[in-house]
Amino acid sequence: MVYYWLGFNVVVVKIKNSMLRKFLFVFLISFIANDIKAQIKIGNNPTILNPGSQLELESTNKGFLMTRLTTAQMNSIAGSNAEKNGLIIFNLDSNCFFYYATTQWKSLCGLDSNNLAQIIFKGAAKDSIV
Repeated sequence: MVYYWLGFNVVVVKIKNSMLRKFLFVFLISFIANDIKAQIKIGNNPTILNPGSQLELESTNKGFLMTRLTTAQMNSIAGSNAEKNGLIIFNLDSNCFFYYATTQWKSLCGLDSNNLAQIIFKGAAKDSIV
């Protein structure tokens, strides 16, 4: 069966095997979605996007709630060091933010503004608190 759609001849084949049909559906959707790029903005002005952001949160009366974990939960996060590198959580046991750098969790509590700026702008500080 041949259909004409958006200037293209589209051939429709009836596939009887349901597994093959599901596989082809997922394959086609993933192939099409591979080139789709999107920015996400949650907030008051969803049509005004910052071109340099992938995710933007905006509010005049609400904050961002970080993932909150206990120390045991934080240490049980699965994955290789490379996969965990860059994770940020709020530790409920120490009431402190932690980030994962290279091979360990590092605390952001107790840092003075110079060390914090070094972490944010130049990478992980060598003398940061663990």
